[in-house]
Amino acid sequence: LKVVDDGAVALTRTVPTPEASRPARPPSVLRELKLDEDLVRAFVQPWDPLVRWYTDHDPCYPLVADSAGDVYTLFASGPPRVLRTLARTILETADAWPEVREVYVQQANQTFSHLGSMHLIMPDAPRYLADRLFSLVVDVPEPFAVVRCAAADLPRVLDAAFRLEEFSISLVPAALRSFVHHFHPAYSRPLVALRRRVADDAEAAMSTEPRWVARGVAASRAGRDDAAPT
Repeated sequence: LKVVDDGAVALTRTVPTPEASRPARPPSVLRELKLDEDLVRAFVQPWDPLVRWYTDHDPCYPLVADSAGDVYTLFASGPPRVLRTLARTILETADAWPEVREVYVQQANQTFSHLGSMHLIMPDAPRYLADRLFSLVVDVPEPFAVVRCAAADLPRVLDAAFRLEEFSISLVPAALRSFVHHFHPAYSRPLVALRRRVADDAEAAMSTEPRWVARGVAASRAGRDDAAPT
């Protein structure tokens, strides 16, 4: 990692495959096209479940695929959940749900991988610990840093630091947190705040430099070469 500023529930899905028994990683699409892996860059809210959709780390597919035969009861074979009754009530009012579920179950059980370079929007240390210890913290935190990792490593990074599987996501606080961390402004506001903070830090650093250094930086930004000290 590098910190930069700029049907039935398949329980085996919750158990990562041992590294020694993993199949050889196939070459990515970008590599096959002879393109740089960094050509594709993506930002990730670590608690956003849609980042894990269509992969073998998807916590949502087992919830939908495990129904009681009436297609409205999610995670039917799982432990008791308050969210199950609430979800059933909502789904029963959606006329298109049976058709949507059928398509989802047929198409969502995939093992796709991400491409390129992933950038995780990370909170500060106290909030990171709070997210792991307290289930009722649901708001989107202010960003502290952006952590970059290879796309192929993203699932293991999320599983290690932001584990999200069908047992935990089926709890009401976890489901609410997942919802909040996906929709606007979960991505736009933190990135704007981080960009402003980086700009403010750069401006503050320039204000403490000797005058000729600040002048040289400003000149180089303007494309001039009159940065010599006076």
